[in-house]
Amino acid sequence: MINNNENKIETSIVEAIKAGKVAMKPKWHFVLKTAFNVLLSLILFFILIYLISFIGLIIHEKHLFDIFNLGPRGLYDFMFSLPWIIVFLSIIFLMVFYVLIKKYAFVYEKPFIYSFFGLIFLTIFIGRLIYIFDHNFRFARFGENPRVLILGPMHRYYRGNLEDRIEFKVKIIPQKMINNPF
Repeated sequence: MINNNENKIETSIVEAIKAGKVAMKPKWHFVLKTAFNVLLSLILFFILIYLISFIGLIIHEKHLFDIFNLGPRGLYDFMFSLPWIIVFLSIIFLMVFYVLIKKYAFVYEKPFIYSFFGLIFLTIFIGRLIYIFDHNFRFARFGENPRVLILGPMHRYYRGNLEDRIEFKVKIIPQKMINNPF
C-alpha cells in the first residue's frame, strides 16, 4: 500500500513537471533569500537589543526600581512611567523575529512556547549583559546623536519630565482641532 501511494505521488509530480506547472528556481534565488533573511534577522535582533537597553536607561534614569519600596503609589508611578509603546513595539519585533528564524535548526519544530520564551530570555539576557558592561548606557544613548532622525524625538519624549510629555502632545495637535474638533 505504501509503495502504491509513493508511485501515485511520483507520477503526479512527473506529470506536473511535464505539464510545465513546476519550474525550477536557480540556486542564487535560495542563497539570496537566505542571506536577506539572516540580514533582516540580525538587524531586527540589534533593534530589539537597543529597545531593551533604552527601556533599561529609562528605568535607571527615573529610578523606577526604587519606587517599589513606596507601595501602591510607587507601583502606579512605575506603570505610568514605563514606556509602554516601546515595550509593545519590542514584543511585536520579537514576534517578527521569531517568524523570521522559525525555519532554522535551533527553532525548527520546537514548541512555540519554548522557542518564543527562549528568544525573550536571550534578548533580555543580552540586554542585561550590555547593562552590566556599559554603565554609561552609550548603546542606549545612540539616539541622542542629532544625525539619527527617529530616535532623537523618542529620547526627548521618554526621558523628559511629565510636563514635557504634555507639552509635546499639545504641540502636535493643530490649534484648529483644539478650538473646533468637528
